[in-house]
Amino acid sequence: MNTSYSYSANKFGLYNVCGNVAEMIVNEGIAVGGSWNSTGYDVRVMSVKKYFEPNPFVGFRPIIEILNH
Repeated sequence: MNTSYSYSANKFGLYNVCGNVAEMIVNEGIAVGGSWNSTGYDVRVMSVKKYFEPNPFVGFRPIIEILNH
């Protein structure tokens, strides 16, 4: 079963971008979104968490654009 499209795309056209790790943002020490260890309520982009050192719940998500020619 392909779960890539389980949810609607966000405003950037991306699917399923919450839940593995809370993503680091430009502001140092701040991450948004939920991690694999978050409660269901925290697995959303509007969730904000602070971190002070390397953490298994915080990371980054590389994005690559694939152009169809």
